[in-house]
Amino acid sequence: MTCPDRATCPVATARPSHLRSFVLTDDEAWFNVSRHSGVFNRSGRGDSRFRPMTDANGEVLPHSYLAQNPLSALLESAFHDAWGNQGSVQRSDLEGLELREVVCRSDMRVVDLRDRHLPSCGMTRGQIAASPSEHYPCTRDWAQPRSRLSIEGQWTCGFIWNSGQAEIAAANAGAPMRVLLTLAEQTTRVAVVYDHGRMGDALFSSTVVHPDISKGAGLNFVRETATTFGLFVED
Repeated sequence: MTCPDRATCPVATARPSHLRSFVLTDDEAWFNVSRHSGVFNRSGRGDSRFRPMTDANGEVLPHSYLAQNPLSALLESAFHDAWGNQGSVQRSDLEGLELREVVCRSDMRVVDLRDRHLPSCGMTRGQIAASPSEHYPCTRDWAQPRSRLSIEGQWTCGFIWNSGQAEIAAANAGAPMRVLLTLAEQTTRVAVVYDHGRMGDALFSSTVVHPDISKGAGLNFVRETATTFGLFVED
């Protein structure tokens, strides 16, 4: 985990004065797009905001990346780099990706980094929730000591924030979708949950919605959603 430019790093200046928690309830559905069997990613591979990380012993900390709805789940996975590729999504990149609906088996608390609470924490969106991708390693450095905190006597196990991918999508999408992504805060919520206790999928109940989004009904869903954003899937 190294910063490309410590002198201008936006994440390095993020020193929260007060953090709140947010509850993922046991009656609310979230969505996950992943190549990994089950809800948690244990591979330690990748380079994203707040993940992957290691624990205090240097071991990979399993994590699950959740979005409020299937649309946001695709924005954070299959569509993540599409606007940098002239709106193109390669079908081969979708192979093996499954879409799951997950629900916490019991309430889980995460650190609340949503836009509405950042000012009271003494932070800005550009420091953490929307910092440039080259500073993803810096967000992991920032998150590691805060991945499990006691806030008002309750332990947290991750973070929730408003997706930066939604901003990119809103800037490129047509007017109706732009309004939805800009105004509907709930639509843009994403969270990462860490499995500190190594309890695995016992923490969630999950249902596979599409076992492979590169074919069949899963591919149809991706194509229809891509069209909404002016994207296209190349065979």
